[in-house]
Amino acid sequence: MAVIRQKTTIKMRLEGVAQSHSRTDVSTAGLTTIIDEPVERGGTNLGMSPTQTFAASLIGCTNVISHKIAEKNGVHFKAMNIRLEGDFDRRGVTLAEDVAVPFPAMTLHIDVTTDATQEQIDQISVTNWRCIARSPKWCALRARNSTKSGTSFRHKQA
Repeated sequence: MAVIRQKTTIKMRLEGVAQSHSRTDVSTAGLTTIIDEPVERGGTNLGMSPTQTFAASLIGCTNVISHKIAEKNGVHFKAMNIRLEGDFDRRGVTLAEDVAVPFPAMTLHIDVTTDATQEQIDQISVTNWRCIARSPKWCALRARNSTKSGTSFRHKQA
């Protein structure tokens, strides 16, 4: 029987159409997302801002990778809630000055409900932190340039 190997590198194609100075409609795979600025910054507030979209991507990546790591360790999450808190240095986006690290602090708070042991949760947490903050192994969005970043897993027994 032939073994099918998935490609390790694939080409991503997204297209953005600038609807105005603050709104971009981004499409890929038959889906469209509106990225927009709030009214107070000249937008129409029809979607998340570009920086909120970036942070949302990190939450989405964390969800998928956390579940993959859990499955690899024989753990099933019955529920998961991810909350992100971060500091955003706006000097770069306001063109006030160049900023080397626009997110000097970013923390993901991950609450899970599972039958897993605390030892299993600790292993998942450590592996997840390596993914997000230290290595491009699974997730390209990482906080390696942040001065104060991390993840916190809280475990509620199912």
